[in-house]
Order: sequence, then structure tokens, then C-alpha cells
Amino acid sequence: MRYQQGPDGCLQLCLSDDANWNEFEQWSAVICRLCNGRILERIDGLDQRYWDIEIGGRIVTLHLEHYLGICLFATEKAADEVIRGIGNALDANGAATDV
Repeated sequence: MRYQQGPDGCLQLCLSDDANWNEFEQWSAVICRLCNGRILERIDGLDQRYWDIEIGGRIVTLHLEHYLGICLFATEKAADEVIRGIGNALDANGAATDV
């Protein structure tokens, strides 16, 4: 896992370099379980997926793209702390090794 700034200045958490659909669903389940999240919307295309997850009143997006892998990004600057909290929860629970 690694953090980076997106083109809009919002924080991104890169979870995997592989664009694996099953792994994407596992990440979604782990994030929702550890952070009391709920999936609001699922958009699936041929080689992309965007799932909006609400955590603590903020929305973050889990994204899969064929050449980029799987990342989680904030949709607004105020949600950057949610991204950091998710990364901390994943680290603390060893979740990155479970997916």
C-alpha cells in the first residue's frame, strides 16, 4: 500500500498494482468491515470499476482500472483523513496480507 496525491489534490491509497476483480471485491469487504462502511453505488465497466463507500459521513471511491490496479480515493479534500484512517486500520489489522 502507498499514498499519493491525485490530480485534484485529494489523497489516494494505492492498494494493489493488479486489476483483479475478485481482489477488488475482497478489498471492498475488508474496508467496509473494518471501517463500518457501506457501499452506496457500484459502477462496473469492461475494464473499470468505481464503488462509492460511505464511512463516517464521507464518501470515498474504490477504483479498479486495467493498467493502474486498485486504489481508494477521496472525492473531496475533507475526506483525506478518512483515507488515512482506512490505511491505518488496514495496517493495524494486517488486512493487506489477507487480500
